[in-house]
Amino acid sequence: MRSKGYLQNLSLVFFSVFLTYFVVEIVYSLSGYSVYRRGKAVFQWLVYDSIQGWMNLPHYNHDGNFRIDRNGFRIVERAPVLADQTIVCLGDSGTFGFWADGTWPRFPNFPDKLQESLDARTYRIVNAGVIGYTSSHILRQYMVRVRKLKPHTIVIRIGFNDHSPSWDIRRAVRDPDSSFKRFLIYSMGSTFTVQTAVTLKQIGEPDRAMEIPWNTISQFKENLTRLVDYARADGVRVVLLDYPIRPPAFPGRVDQSKFPTMGWGVRDYQSLLELHRPYTEAIREIAQVKQVPLIETAPELESRQQEGFSETDIVHPNEKGYSLIAKAVARFLGGR
Repeated sequence: MRSKGYLQNLSLVFFSVFLTYFVVEIVYSLSGYSVYRRGKAVFQWLVYDSIQGWMNLPHYNHDGNFRIDRNGFRIVERAPVLADQTIVCLGDSGTFGFWADGTWPRFPNFPDKLQESLDARTYRIVNAGVIGYTSSHILRQYMVRVRKLKPHTIVIRIGFNDHSPSWDIRRAVRDPDSSFKRFLIYSMGSTFTVQTAVTLKQIGEPDRAMEIPWNTISQFKENLTRLVDYARADGVRVVLLDYPIRPPAFPGRVDQSKFPTMGWGVRDYQSLLELHRPYTEAIREIAQVKQVPLIETAPELESRQQEGFSETDIVHPNEKGYSLIAKAVARFLGGR
């Protein structure tokens, strides 16, 4: 009898512990909070994140320049709460909105301008861009955060940061080879248990900063291909954008002596163009193989008449350039 009572008490203890753990995990997941989301990453609105590498700080307000929502997305001020279609723009600083000029930085962005060009009853634009993101980051971001919005379409503009030297390869958040690990991260990435496991794995890996690019060209192709496949499996339409950078013949000022200190791993401007070219070609290749629409913005951005880049920023479009991108996407979506 004593043995039976002991087992019953032990079972009750285990059940109580499990129930408490289960309830805590549910509350933790629904709160959107992460104990591992801390530390400023370059800019004050970026924080390190165990699942996404880094992300925009939820609920951040940048002195009236822009605001971040609870999901870490930049708020499109004119976006309706409800619309027939949700269009999510994925990418790096060129999507988030960033432009360096004489009084830099400025924060115009094409998702904002895209919303202005579309019927608000039909389209709701979400700006999911994050400064510094690569193809592996937007793949992870889509799987753990964007797909929850059940978007109708995702618009992808990515490719420059992939070939830049990594400052901490542990934050590259590569897609795991194991389908079971992918399931845990993608389905349970908001739980304390999974976040802890991922963090411990990152701590155990060596930091090979600045030795290799964030993603090689083969990894870039694999990331984009997987993202297309995952999105299509969710019933989401995928649209790709090209990623031109300012050509050397474009009017402007580029101090080539600064290239060795810019963190791009190249010795001059021409080397940067040659490094970037295979990634732009890969975007066209994936669009063709996967039969994904590709919106070409280079002809207008690189036009001397349009002046889509500033004199000092060779990567980001200027405010007019962002408008050109928005108009190109709006034409494809059927806007004005």
